[in-house]
Amino acid sequence: MKAFKKAKNLFPTWPQEEFIMQKSRYMKACMDAGVPMAPTIFAMKNHRSPAQLLQQIKARGWKAFVMKQSESGFCLGFLKLTVEQCEQDPSILSSYFSDYATCSEYIVQEAIEGFTRNWETRCFWWNGKF
Repeated sequence: MKAFKKAKNLFPTWPQEEFIMQKSRYMKACMDAGVPMAPTIFAMKNHRSPAQLLQQIKARGWKAFVMKQSESGFCLGFLKLTVEQCEQDPSILSSYFSDYATCSEYIVQEAIEGFTRNWETRCFWWNGKF
């Protein structure tokens, strides 16, 4: 890890990597800057439970949602569910919490129809440069 932190020939640099590695860090910065984003719950380790999460989702009026691990990319730990599925089978969320218990945070977002046609795009600018 020390080599990554001191290396001068890496891109993104280690400070940039630390900023984007944990999704809530850059997502909150984007939200604060007014960048549109799907409604999101950040379920932090040691402050989450399946029942509590489902309660938060229902309180927001979501019918369907997606979950992913903060530190993962691609489809690792990605799950799309409906409230109805979770109410009918509470073990779905319990299993996810058990399988990914060591993850520092889960990103939970309202499922947005059309996502398969309009994929997520993530671009970064540093110091006004793309």
